[in-house]
Amino acid sequence: MKKALPQIVLLLLIYFGIFFTVGDWNPNMLKAQLTMGWNSPDQIPENSQAAKIIRDIRSDSTKMKWEYIKSRLFIEGNPKFSKLEDTVDVHCDNATLEDSLAISNTIIEINDVVPDLYLRYEQNKEDDKTKSKRFGSAYTFSPNFINLSFFDFNKFESKTSDVKYPNGSISLDGKSFMYHNNSRIGTIDFNLINNHIYFYLEEELNKNLRTKCVRYAIFRSLCAVQQNGIYPNGYYNQGGAYSFYSSASYFPDNSVLTNNDIFLIKRLYSEDFREDFADYMYDTYPWRYAINFLNEDKAKVTAILIICLLAIGILILAFFTFYKRNFKYPILSYILPFLTFWMFYVVLNWFYGYLTDMNFSHGYGTNLMFLLFSIGVSAISGTVLYYLEKLSFVRNNFTLGLLLKILFTCLVFIAPLMFIVLSKNEDWDKLLTPEFFISFIIPVVILSLGRGVLIYLNHYSENLVKEKDLELSALREANTNSQLRLLQAQINPHFLYNSLNSIAGLAHKDADKTEQMALSLSDLFRYTVGQKNQNTSTVSEEMEMVKRYLEIEKIRFGDRLDYEIFIEKNLEAIEIPRFILQPLVENSIKHGVSKLEEQGNIRITAQSNNDKLTFVIEDNGSDFPEGLLSGHGLQSIYDLLKLHYDDAASLNWKNSPVKQIEIKVPKKMKQ
Repeated sequence: MKKALPQIVLLLLIYFGIFFTVGDWNPNMLKAQLTMGWNSPDQIPENSQAAKIIRDIRSDSTKMKWEYIKSRLFIEGNPKFSKLEDTVDVHCDNATLEDSLAISNTIIEINDVVPDLYLRYEQNKEDDKTKSKRFGSAYTFSPNFINLSFFDFNKFESKTSDVKYPNGSISLDGKSFMYHNNSRIGTIDFNLINNHIYFYLEEELNKNLRTKCVRYAIFRSLCAVQQNGIYPNGYYNQGGAYSFYSSASYFPDNSVLTNNDIFLIKRLYSEDFREDFADYMYDTYPWRYAINFLNEDKAKVTAILIICLLAIGILILAFFTFYKRNFKYPILSYILPFLTFWMFYVVLNWFYGYLTDMNFSHGYGTNLMFLLFSIGVSAISGTVLYYLEKLSFVRNNFTLGLLLKILFTCLVFIAPLMFIVLSKNEDWDKLLTPEFFISFIIPVVILSLGRGVLIYLNHYSENLVKEKDLELSALREANTNSQLRLLQAQINPHFLYNSLNSIAGLAHKDADKTEQMALSLSDLFRYTVGQKNQNTSTVSEEMEMVKRYLEIEKIRFGDRLDYEIFIEKNLEAIEIPRFILQPLVENSIKHGVSKLEEQGNIRITAQSNNDKLTFVIEDNGSDFPEGLLSGHGLQSIYDLLKLHYDDAASLNWKNSPVKQIEIKVPKKMKQ
């Protein structure tokens, strides 16, 4: 597991990063606390995020004005807002001279206050351009006109009402009803669908009040106000009057144009309004709140992308952590992947809620409880799957076993949720929703199929490796045999050359010795040729061949050569490579004994040393030269040992206290 440590560390960093991001010691709902904080600051903790945001906004007059825009023009999560085009024609009909003057003065005021908006006045001109609607794609546009129609209240409305109201105005269903002394004195009907305003006013109505109503109506037609709750100090100005855009309702005779209203209109009709408002939101609020307020759909798409990227990264890390990892206890290779899935499935769902729901709230206690739940479920799921896959009908047939493993994996993933639903008597319809299929069933199916693909690829690669190993083994064996036959072919002529020279030298001197030497040479080559297709021999056979060789050399050297062969009991039948001793004995005679004037002695021993065989060849000839020994005979021995034992065999020599060369080999050759 040491090799997987970096991946494990990264997985834990991701997990606990999300764990502590979505959790808190004192969990709070940001959206709810912001609403409560504006209305009742004392009701939220002073050090909460919402309280800090509200204090920051209250300390900056410009931010307070932007907050006024936020609460008046936007519905949370909806990027659309209402405005007119940059150039607007104001049409009216049945207007009195006072009405026309009020319209003209209001248009001049608006053109002065809002430089990016231009209103043109066409008096008493009938126009049927009232069919367009306010709703568009990026914004909700009103067409490039405002229609004002004036009617005598006495001809269209009854002055009496069964309901008694105090002096002033009330607003119902897009209409403003004005009362004086419990009697209705006028009605203004705001038709936002076709941007038409209908005035039903008494002709005797106070001139200032009539002018005030006209001015209010034209200003209110510049945008649509949303009913988003109470904005702090936004409804009222000095004297208890409403500001123009403080409410979605209409109060023409009890409203005044405030600095907040002017700021709202100016910014609304500026070219960069949308970008400026977005900048305010991101500068003032946490980015997740800002993106959800500006565009709820965009926030969800962004959250899904973030979750998918995290999930892909986690999947890759988990793959390199667990794939083909050998655990001391094999069951862990089932439990740990399940634990990874459940831990991250839970926290990624939390993280999605954290990114898209501003009232999402989780305490560390809840998070810890779900962590323990993940551990328990993973232990049970991994154990069940481990023993299911141990069943014989799963293991004996690969194709059937693969399909069953995919099915078992899927079922073991789903089983915990089924158990929870059944234990709580939950309605299945509440669980089997499109969101559940997308967030759980689809990932489970993908993971199960992915596991099946990995099992198949692993099986295919193992079979391919086995086939290649068999081919390689066959090639290696053929190559070994070829090399051994080559070595034998190199050794035999070398020895034969020396032996035939000796026979030739004795032929005219001693016929008996010549005959004995020829017979010994014949026996020696009978052993060699008779086993030419074998690469190994036993210790006793190899020693017998060395003995035959020494007999030949004994005839050559006579009393100048004496030899001794010793084999420890129970070693005779152990297999060793052929021709690992004879070349060394030959070197002892050629480079040692043959150069002595006195008698030369050679002693060959075979002994057991734990799990190894030790062959020692001693002679009293001249010392080995310093450095590495070379020569055809030694190189042949090196090659034989490498072919049969890799690096498990050794060849060493020394000059004191006794000159000797030593070979150590394992008692068993490699297969």
